[in-house]
Amino acid sequence: MSTITRSATGAAAFTRGNSAPPWVPGDCAFHSEPADGPARTWNDVIDELLALRGLENDWDGQGAQAPEPALVDTALAAALDFRSSAMPPADRAVAGVNGTVFFEWFSPTKYLEIEVTAPGQVEGRWVYKESNTVEEFTLSR
Repeated sequence: MSTITRSATGAAAFTRGNSAPPWVPGDCAFHSEPADGPARTWNDVIDELLALRGLENDWDGQGAQAPEPALVDTALAAALDFRSSAMPPADRAVAGVNGTVFFEWFSPTKYLEIEVTAPGQVEGRWVYKESNTVEEFTLSR
């Protein structure tokens, strides 16, 4: 597997005005709705993030850590920045088993995962389908 690592920077690294964010390639064709379901909105994603505040340790019955409130706050700030930069809503926002928060987007050829790993720390990965290439990046404010 090959990995490409880069840092996404800009005036505010979570956003870049009206242009596409630096982590979104021009040929990105994300969809934020199932073919037969309603369209998702950033409000849906924000509601999912707010629900994560209610998680307690062992929320999955297998010892998963609950995300700290400051980490969820970073995820909420990122969601607001993504929304203001016209990024399509994430297909889902979920807690990771190690206390992190994930945003996930799916396209026919790529998968984008953005993970809030600590308060103020956001990392991302592009996974290209039918390829051994993963592109990693770090976002900062």
